[in-house]
Amino acid sequence: MNKKIIINFLLFVGVYILPFVFLGLYKESIISIMKVQTPLYLFVLFGSILITYLNYKNKKRIEEYKIFWNIFFVIGIIGIILSGVILFLLFSFKNGIGF
Repeated sequence: MNKKIIINFLLFVGVYILPFVFLGLYKESIISIMKVQTPLYLFVLFGSILITYLNYKNKKRIEEYKIFWNIFFVIGIIGIILSGVILFLLFSFKNGIGF
């Protein structure tokens, strides 16, 4: 079961930490950040859905390390909400203020 925890941790780093480091590289150029942020948040959204699904499945099957499955499940739900709200705002205000 330790292998699944390591996979979850690597997914966490790959989905949450690396994209925001990549986004930080483009913070100087507004044109570049406008092109990068929508695909980046879509990646975070789909990665969060994957993390939530895998941990929900593991929580139901494996009783061992249940606290880890719950922690990663909650992190996945928070990631879905965060990226969903940010994508909503990006698409809503794409052409200026208003819908």
